[in-house]
Amino acid sequence: MSDEEAQASREHNAQASLPRRGQSSPRDIPLPPPFRNDGSESFQLWARRYEVIQEARYKDSGVNLDAVLAAELPTRLPPELFIVWDNFPSEIQSSFAAAKKQLQDAFGQKDVIASFQTFPNSRHKLPNEPMEVYAADICRLVKEAFPDFEQNATEYMKLSRFLAGLDQELQIKCHERGVKTFKDAFQVATQAERARQAARLVQPVSSAVRDCSTAQTVNAISDSDTVVLKQAVTDLTNTVKELSKDVSALKLQLHDQRGRSYRTLSPHRCSPTRYDTSGSASYGHSRTRHSDARSPSPDRYRRSPNRRRDLCRRTNDTYQRNDHGERFQDCDYPKYFADFGTDYYEDGRQGRWNDATSYSSPSFQRRSPSPHQKRVTFEDYRDRHQRPQDPSMDLQSGPRGIYRDHHGHHRGNFH
Repeated sequence: MSDEEAQASREHNAQASLPRRGQSSPRDIPLPPPFRNDGSESFQLWARRYEVIQEARYKDSGVNLDAVLAAELPTRLPPELFIVWDNFPSEIQSSFAAAKKQLQDAFGQKDVIASFQTFPNSRHKLPNEPMEVYAADICRLVKEAFPDFEQNATEYMKLSRFLAGLDQELQIKCHERGVKTFKDAFQVATQAERARQAARLVQPVSSAVRDCSTAQTVNAISDSDTVVLKQAVTDLTNTVKELSKDVSALKLQLHDQRGRSYRTLSPHRCSPTRYDTSGSASYGHSRTRHSDARSPSPDRYRRSPNRRRDLCRRTNDTYQRNDHGERFQDCDYPKYFADFGTDYYEDGRQGRWNDATSYSSPSFQRRSPSPHQKRVTFEDYRDRHQRPQDPSMDLQSGPRGIYRDHHGHHRGNFH
């Protein structure tokens, strides 16, 4: 489109918009603000407002309304939409319907229409949005999303989209009433929403003012209620303090009783404490009882437990006592020789003969010893320990008739 053709089209539209002889001037009605392409409003809604206002201005004036709409449309467009409109052919610029369709395809909310066609609940009712505005927007979206539907299909789409956008409480109300048309659903939802808003403004009557004939608002609080509330809080605070004192006294009493129970007379006690009325200080302290250490008033001068190593302690307590009161075990062969076999070293690691026939090597293999190693038999054991001839030749024996093991510990007397 050349500049001459565009200028001629604009002059033609301006001449057509001027009132002719016998035509009245337009009414003094302000036009809508220019369209803002920021997503705050849709171009379809703005174009519809612009068209309705122009119809009201030139009503009964005899002016070609389509020419007036086409002539004044570029003056209400933002720069980005004006650039697109300026590139339209002259036949599109001179027709408001054609220009609106082209601009709607370029700047219309296509994603909103596509989402509304696919998802029934894509258009929700806003929290503070009036029910009338929500219903009107549903009708507009249905008309734009399904332009080829017949009347029955259009009414069904309005009903389904309208119910899908409501909250759960309003949906339940509509289903309880069994609505069948869009008009019935709109009336039921409007009544339910108004009843819910009215219930929020009325304060439920309490038992203190149940006999009062007038209702109060939500924010109305009398002075008597404040005094009663403060007194109740004070009483509750005092009650809590008294209960806390009782609980503390019970804790102290329980702690005292627990300490007395820990300090009962026992053979593991070293000395009586001030809680005992009788007892002896000759008993030693127990190795396993730790109650005295956790007590609130432990004995300051008690003795520590005897933690010396007991060399005669064995898992199988089969010892006997000799004339001196020391424990010992009989030196019979099956028991003693199996526990105290002769040790020797093989390749730098210690090995052992458990009995006359089995040998435990460091690698846990049963094999015969090397030729340079000496095999200990029962005869060697008997000759060396039970009948020692020369104490100087026996490294593990002490005085005659006393046997000491390979560690040098005393193990008993021979009979």
